[in-house]
Amino acid sequence: MSTQHQNWICATRAIKNARYLQKVAPQIMPEIEPAEGFDSVITLQLLTQLHGPDRTNVSSAFPHLAELLKDVEFPIPAAVATGLLFQGTLIFLHISFTIQDQNNAVISISNQDFNVAMDYAVRASRPISQYATQYGPNSINVSLNIIPYNVTLPTAKYNDSQLQAWVNDAASQSGGRVTNCCIVVLNPPGVVNTDGDPAKGVGGYHSAANVAYIFSNVWGQNFTLADEHWLYAGNLSHEIAETVVDPLVNGVNPEVCDPCGPNCASTFLDYFDDAGNYIATSQAFPPSFPYSFFINGIIKPEYGSCPTFAMESQADQNFACNYGPIVHTDVAPGMAGVGNNVYFFQKGLDGRVFYNRAVLGQAGLGWIVVDGKGLISSTPAAAGVGTHLFVAARGLDGNLWLNQADLGGHFNNFWSPMQ
Repeated sequence: MSTQHQNWICATRAIKNARYLQKVAPQIMPEIEPAEGFDSVITLQLLTQLHGPDRTNVSSAFPHLAELLKDVEFPIPAAVATGLLFQGTLIFLHISFTIQDQNNAVISISNQDFNVAMDYAVRASRPISQYATQYGPNSINVSLNIIPYNVTLPTAKYNDSQLQAWVNDAASQSGGRVTNCCIVVLNPPGVVNTDGDPAKGVGGYHSAANVAYIFSNVWGQNFTLADEHWLYAGNLSHEIAETVVDPLVNGVNPEVCDPCGPNCASTFLDYFDDAGNYIATSQAFPPSFPYSFFINGIIKPEYGSCPTFAMESQADQNFACNYGPIVHTDVAPGMAGVGNNVYFFQKGLDGRVFYNRAVLGQAGLGWIVVDGKGLISSTPAAAGVGTHLFVAARGLDGNLWLNQADLGGHFNNFWSPMQ
């Protein structure tokens, strides 16, 4: 497997910043996107950084641009989601590109490979949804009806604005099938989206036209579910997960895969067996154990976004990205009732403390690691008092530790010793 392809980055932040500049500073980024893409105005590398407080790179390399940007304030990326998450259907758009300057050659992904990618999406959507429950209620369905679409291009290049037009056209032609949907576009080798150019290290991005959409580069053909050669699954799972948490792409909700790789760290991958059971998380690819499929790791909400997360220690990065969607344990659970909610607590096999919350009569929201980086050695105990929830456990050091939260809220970022 080529490390180059595994390290393809997500360009969502660059596209967000470019689109934001179109609205607030058209003198910098023209309202009509250049044919060669946003990167032809401001480099992709700089576009991914403009929302941050440190614009040193801009000032030193492009002083004129820095002067133009001095009064532009970008939305600050959040670590938690305050807007709604995706609850809808992924619909694959199968584009056949006719390239005029190549004697009208038709370039597309084979039907066989498309079917493998859709099977993968069906399987991967379940754990992705489970991980995403940390950020809010969500649901992912995958339509088994592919939308065929034909595009004729003078050369084998297009940009994001053209892609948005195709997405809108396909959505309008499909009627009721696209209610609460996200259009998924797999881009074949030989055709270049200038806003997602693999030669510039881009694996994909997600955005929103009249509907949400995903753009994902693929590398090669003859897909398999395990994707041993990193042809499609890494990019696709990354963009599905980020779309689920950030469907509107409006700067409100976070990009939840970038910190866990490849944008900020060596990519954490969650591996599953054929039945969809979680095996392990690893930064190794391929891993030393058998697996059926993998997805890009998803960061826990209490951690920061890029580039701050890149400065965290390896231990903190591991704690934030290395965990499963379902808890496996070797001790009994603890539980407590608070109002019309019931909380369940469990020790993971690695000692971390997980909780799940359910409103009476409803399903649980999914297992989430208790804040504070606590590690325990026995069954956690829990109790509710009014609208307050308390959980206590014996730490690996043999001492007793306490954490607490308000109903529906986050736990403290630290565990207090019990005297």
